[in-house]
Amino acid sequence: MPRRRVSFLIGCPLTANAEGDAAAGEKVFAHCAPCHSTKPGENKLGPSLAGVFGRKAGTEPGFSYSSALKGQNITWGSRVPASSSRARR
Repeated sequence: MPRRRVSFLIGCPLTANAEGDAAAGEKVFAHCAPCHSTKPGENKLGPSLAGVFGRKAGTEPGFSYSSALKGQNITWGSRVPASSSRARR
């Protein structure tokens, strides 16, 4: 598999809450879906988001990440707001 370089995340207004409206979450994820899949092992421009909770950002094998993203020391979880993707471009 060719290595992919992921040096930025597309900033989108992401405002759905985990406790909130599932339909609203689907609408928000529509902005992410062109680059990310939710199916395990199905990578697009960005890595699959299946199993992302608990994974340290910038560590998915097969992708090369920017030093800005790796330097954030983020572990994806319910406390990491999706809207913070704008700060990691």
